[in-house]
Amino acid sequence: SLFVAMGKSHAFHKALCAGLVAKAACNSLVYRKVLRLSPSARQTYSSGNIVNLMAVDSERIFQSFMSVNALWAAPLGLVASLALMYQSVKNATWFCLIALFVVFFGLVFIFIRISKLERLRLDAADVRVKVLNEMMQGIKVIKLMGWEEPIQQTVDKAREKELVYVRSLAITKALMIAIVLGSSVIAAVVTFS
Repeated sequence: SLFVAMGKSHAFHKALCAGLVAKAACNSLVYRKVLRLSPSARQTYSSGNIVNLMAVDSERIFQSFMSVNALWAAPLGLVASLALMYQSVKNATWFCLIALFVVFFGLVFIFIRISKLERLRLDAADVRVKVLNEMMQGIKVIKLMGWEEPIQQTVDKAREKELVYVRSLAITKALMIAIVLGSSVIAAVVTFS
């Protein structure tokens, strides 16, 4: 048990270090590319797109390093546990496998929804960052003309639209976590009932 814990801790540390290096390299590449963009090319990419590249996309690269071991460990663990279960309960194992496949296909739909909501949230964040960037660039004019309230209302509307997607995303992710954590209970109930 101690060796397993130490091995997992070491593997987690190595994945964390590799993920951080990949995230830093991605941020560095995006930053260097932005510095080399011509003014006409800068018009095609909003500041929100660039911020998303540096914040969200590089974070996804980092997080993928944390779960890359599950690509080989999860199927191996599933096969081993099903083999051990088959030795104990024989044909009831197939009911467990069917229940796990039903849960898996339910999770596919949830992952598709999460992907769609994430895309919509990022688009809303692009709009908000663009408005904030324009506001910061024209802060003298805004102050001089007394346009603080209309600009604040525009930013608040953009943020509210983004928060709708953030809330939906949080609820969908909570549902996903509940299904994942409950899948072992579902499998046990189906197998032993």
